[in-house]
Amino acid sequence: MDINIIKKELYKQKPDAEFFGINGNKIIYQVFIDVNLEGYLTIIFLIPIEDKPETLRAKEPAQYLIRWLDSWH
Repeated sequence: MDINIIKKELYKQKPDAEFFGINGNKIIYQVFIDVNLEGYLTIIFLIPIEDKPETLRAKEPAQYLIRWLDSWH
């Protein structure tokens, strides 16, 4: 799937990404989006700890995390 379609869907659907954990120096958030005819995609955001100085929240608006979009499946 094209990354631009995924970004468009994140802005259109406005889902909240949920905190998934920390792996080394990366904070992991994930979100599920509905993509036409392809079902749901799991989107993973890997955020370097130094890029997120504020406190960790259980949920973040996914469109604010797009620059750290890492993978989808």
